[in-house]
Amino acid sequence: MRHFCRLLIFHFGLLAQIAAQPVLSIETQPISGSAIYNGWTPATFFAPGGAGANQSWDFNTSGLGLPIEVYRDFMPAQGTQFAAQYPNATRCMRTSAGFGPSSFNYYSLTDSTVSDWGLAVPGGTRIRHLQPWVKKFPLVYDSTYTGTFTGTRIFNNGQTSHFTTTFEIKYDAFGTLTLPLFAPKPNTMRVKTILTERDSLPLANNTYNITLGVQEYYNWYAPNQPGHLCWTSKYSGSRINFSANGDTLQITQLAPLNVMEMLHPASSSHTNEPPHGAMPSFSIQGNPTTDWLHLQLLDAEDAFLEVTVGDWGGRLIQQWQPSLPGQSFLSIQVSELKRGQYWVSVRSKKGLHTRSWQKH
Repeated sequence: MRHFCRLLIFHFGLLAQIAAQPVLSIETQPISGSAIYNGWTPATFFAPGGAGANQSWDFNTSGLGLPIEVYRDFMPAQGTQFAAQYPNATRCMRTSAGFGPSSFNYYSLTDSTVSDWGLAVPGGTRIRHLQPWVKKFPLVYDSTYTGTFTGTRIFNNGQTSHFTTTFEIKYDAFGTLTLPLFAPKPNTMRVKTILTERDSLPLANNTYNITLGVQEYYNWYAPNQPGHLCWTSKYSGSRINFSANGDTLQITQLAPLNVMEMLHPASSSHTNEPPHGAMPSFSIQGNPTTDWLHLQLLDAEDAFLEVTVGDWGGRLIQQWQPSLPGQSFLSIQVSELKRGQYWVSVRSKKGLHTRSWQKH
């Protein structure tokens, strides 16, 4: 009888451990709202920590000098600068790092997948995926899936290269994550991704380059919180210069690139307002709301050009253009909408910005 009880306790203990494993759901993907991170590219840093169950990752003392502030906001693809070049995309992530132009990453989503269609930088490189890079959800601990996608890079000098990328995505660990100025976050999930790319670029005099590169990176997520808490990456590769008849002319080892970003202590991925120093935007006065959505541009010299309201299922609900020039405050009646989460996208003289809001 005692042996039977011990067996029951053992099996119940196993079941409790299995039940405690957090599941990586689609809600962890950055499909709405905005987030601010600290980012940097140190020369040698790459320390993702251990893999497996019940890990403890402490990045509280991993200071690497003054960070570069990175700001991301998420919006419908419609109306953004490069939307016409990514017709299959329904969402856009804009990234600004305090220097140079912002980048625009285009993707689409269902209730179980995120399909990446590429990235564009004004005046710089445009990446187009001929087949999307599809990320699947939900993921359970210790699960892995692989795949391949192809695409082109169009450089600002007009050259076009063609690439093929294979990927392996594994939910390889969960545990407690500690970041600077944040309380430890239990049930944090870590995803390991390995990208292996072959990029071919034609050159003058019937020569061409092939770049072989590998990127290994890790993302940490909190359950049901959009956007990653932290990510770290390393990239290494080589470039081979070939002649027209296939002879190797030169092999160049590319400089390794290491990156780490952490959630900024002044914000979280649930914030509805831009952080200090971010691009001009607007505020939502009284959020959640019941009858009226009140929008106020933060820059007194800014003015509304167009406002669009929709839900996160992709449905456009209202679209409005001002009848008077220079308008910087707007109230939209939303009393007939059902309770739930919505987005509002504002195109103004200062740019395009999107915020999430809630209807009570």
